[in-house]
Amino acid sequence: MKSVVIALLLTGCGPNLSRLATEHHYREAVCAAQDGDASAKALVGAAIDRDAEVRTHVQLVDAGDLAARIPAALRARAGAATERVRFVRIDVQTNALPVDNVDADLDLRGTDRDRAREVSWRAIARLSAETLPGPVWRDTYATWANFGRTFAAMMTAGSSLLFPPMRFERGSRLVNPGDDDYERAAPVAHALHHALPESCDNRDDRDGTRGVACRWFVMVPRTALDVTAAVTVRFVASRRDRDGRVLDVPSRDSDHDPRAPCAITRRYTVDLRELAR
Repeated sequence: MKSVVIALLLTGCGPNLSRLATEHHYREAVCAAQDGDASAKALVGAAIDRDAEVRTHVQLVDAGDLAARIPAALRARAGAATERVRFVRIDVQTNALPVDNVDADLDLRGTDRDRAREVSWRAIARLSAETLPGPVWRDTYATWANFGRTFAAMMTAGSSLLFPPMRFERGSRLVNPGDDDYERAAPVAHALHHALPESCDNRDDRDGTRGVACRWFVMVPRTALDVTAAVTVRFVASRRDRDGRVLDVPSRDSDHDPRAPCAITRRYTVDLRELAR
């Protein structure tokens, strides 16, 4: 039955795909386009480009502004560590559309892509010639022994806790390093990482629409290079029944798993060659 509905959408019988996109019924349009041919995907993709108005902005990070965000005691070391590179800020923002999710990611491309790096702990630590901390031992109550004690307490209505061996005790556990550990082990990398904060915020509006706003930082050498930043934005919709409820049971009448979300992917390119000079 579902394949018949999609066929009607694509052939113009009933509410056609163009009308769905024009009237902003993007949850239905995205799934119909995914199940359709290349022309269907192109039609919905063009409508999304128009309504989402994906905006990309790129600029060099001013060295003075960056220094101002570094603690005074570390500015000289940070300046020496970054003297051979420049930092580029890339912002991407979309309008909110009636879909279930919007996500974005960044990929560096070009013949010199290995000479550019997205800002990360590891990339910055290479600049500062510092060693990042590894996993650390922490005192915690979140141990397997205490998990067993919790289960026993639940099964005995708490009476098991009356016995000393069954009382909760601290233990040690190997965990990922915290911010303080990074600051102690690699103070310059820590300062730079906090001065160049990346983010990707999914906007969940009250009217059921979704959008995204992301910011990335890329470091590039102070020489001419062939590098572009490819931004991929995915507009995702869940498959739904006629009453608008998300399908969670496989349908024998469909070649697609109705539990799998549908998506239309749009790609945008940002040229970084001029900024590196």
